[in-house]
Amino acid sequence: MSFQARPISLKPMWLSGLSARLIASHYENNYGGAVRRLNVALARWRERQRTRRQLSILDDRQLADVGLTRTQQRVECAKWF
Repeated sequence: MSFQARPISLKPMWLSGLSARLIASHYENNYGGAVRRLNVALARWRERQRTRRQLSILDDRQLADVGLTRTQQRVECAKWF
């Protein structure tokens, strides 16, 4: 799931003293940037979730191979994000 920025819903002529270019730039840099950051954060969360799911099924020998204890595995897998 990925979020998309919606079109700007106001008319620049409604705001006296501000150019259409300034409004479009503010919209893209602030709102558009926030949507992009949200998508990056969600992608990271999904990747961590996938990695923790894989970590949760490792046996003691596999955990030793990657340098983790069973306790460390449980702590990591219990994290939300």
